[in-house]
Amino acid sequence: MPNKINTGLIPAAVYATKTRRALYALLQSLVKKDKEWDKIIKDEIGKLNRALYHLFTVDLKIDKTDVIRLRIEFDVDEEGRRILWKWESLDIEVYKQVPKEEVRKHVEHLINMIPEIVAKPINYVVEKIATTIDGDDVYIVKLDREEVGAALILGVDENTIVLKKAAVLQPNPLIYEKTKISLNGKTVEQALQDELSATTKRGVHAEYSEALKVVNMIREKALLKHIEKPEGVEE
Repeated sequence: MPNKINTGLIPAAVYATKTRRALYALLQSLVKKDKEWDKIIKDEIGKLNRALYHLFTVDLKIDKTDVIRLRIEFDVDEEGRRILWKWESLDIEVYKQVPKEEVRKHVEHLINMIPEIVAKPINYVVEKIATTIDGDDVYIVKLDREEVGAALILGVDENTIVLKKAAVLQPNPLIYEKTKISLNGKTVEQALQDELSATTKRGVHAEYSEALKVVNMIREKALLKHIEKPEGVEE
């Protein structure tokens, strides 16, 4: 019998958290035997959630509070150390006024675009909002024009900055810890965007609520309004 993720009925805002938890639960025996599977799972769940983000935001335009159910089957190639998503098995139920036929049409379109979507870097856009009394620069992070994250930056010299803390909520909730970044001729914005976009190498996968706390902590430093926790997101 094939492996299968089934999220049950969930708010759309937490699909990334639910799919990650489900995949780890199904493959925990592999992780216990070989820690390398932890990285493999993170990489593959990242690909799945990037594809789902495209489907939900670009094609179906699902609101974070809409209720969905997501199912997808996959195979595990232990010898080749791979997770093979059975994209044709992807089944999405959307509990809003979207006919099942329309959802299926968008899913079929997505399947054809999977290689292109997962191969592209995530196009985060950063914008400096304020400088704190401690001399840190506060940046908001946008994806498809939506504010999805925040970053706290300290300038060291003309070629070096320090990312003190950052987090993003989409397409995967990630937290970035303190790291030094060399500009190498780039602007601060370009260097920060590149750092945040290297999700499989830099960001630590987190619960949505954990990433949201970091985002709002940074926003507070610029006296920005908190991003509200979507209904159904656990503390």
